Parts: sequence; structure tokens; C-alpha cells
Amino acid sequence: MGNLYTARGVVICRSCGFAAPGLDMCRVTDTCVVCARGTLGDRCDACPDKARCDVAAEGLRFLKSLEPWLDVYVDLGKYVTLQLERYDRVELGIAFLKNLMGLVKLLQRERKERAFPIWVASVLRKDVVAKLVRVPYVVRVDILRPLREFCSAYKCEGLEAPLNNLLSALVSLSLVEKNGDPSRYFRLGV
Repeated sequence: MGNLYTARGVVICRSCGFAAPGLDMCRVTDTCVVCARGTLGDRCDACPDKARCDVAAEGLRFLKSLEPWLDVYVDLGKYVTLQLERYDRVELGIAFLKNLMGLVKLLQRERKERAFPIWVASVLRKDVVAKLVRVPYVVRVDILRPLREFCSAYKCEGLEAPLNNLLSALVSLSLVEKNGDPSRYFRLGV
């Protein structure tokens, strides 16, 4: 078992006080990966999760750079967690939220009309994208209100409905397939 893990729900790093949904943590220090890197230094080179941790630390540094608007992201995370607990799909929601920050980063370089399809193709497995088009909506996850606040803060207005529909379709597909493992649907660590 490696040292890198993703915390369930919204968690606060006991070292820096940073809070986020699905925070990437280190088992050795019990802190976020960025703080763990600072504490452990060169000892991280021997960790079996070093490559995955590199990606996680880069993503967390980006997330920390957005801190002035992070309350909206945390609120969205709490709402998504609350909505998906009844279906036992919280991990799927956390993976969605973490990948959502990748969309925010992509929107810094691309127009949203181009960024959204690129993002979907890059974060979801190819076979999943094909199935999402045909999946019947078994559940309807409604996160439009917190998504509006999120999209207003992160300049992605107009993507609220597609993002809400995407999460509903992912949860529906996972229920139809009886598989709640996010790695079945997302290209994790990409």
C-alpha cells in the first residue's frame, strides 16, 4: 500500500489549514501532499507513490493558488457529497470535483465552447464517453445552484447545465453498472 491517499469528503490539512474536497494526503505525515513534500524533502524519492504524488502536488499547488475563491469550491464539494451519499457514490463525486479544477485550469487557455469537450475527452475513459450518451437517467443529481456560484467565481458561466447533466449521467451509469469505483470512469492521475 502506498502513502498517497485521497481523503473522503472535505478535509482540512492539520499543517497548513487548507481545506478542500478530496484533499490528496500523505499517510506518513498525515498532511496534504504539498506540506508533506516540505516536511519529508528527499525522503519522498523512495516512496512508491512518487509519480502520482508529483501530479497530486502540482494540482494542489494550482488549487491553493485559487484560494480567494476556494470557499465556493468547498461549498460545491459539501453539496455534491451530501447529494451522492444516498447513492453511495461520494468517491465518484470527489473524482468529478478534482477533475473539475482541471477544467478551470484549461479555461485559462481555451474558450469554454472548446474547453468543455476537450476536458470531457481527457478526464473520462473513452468507453465511458460512448456509454454516457445512451445511459438512461436513473437518478437526477441537482447541483445547479452551487454550480452557478462556482461557475460565476471561476469564469465558466454557461457550463452549469452540462456539468450537472454530466454528473447525473455518471452517477446513473455507475448505478446501472453497479460499480462505484471512480477509476472505472475517470482517467485518474492524468
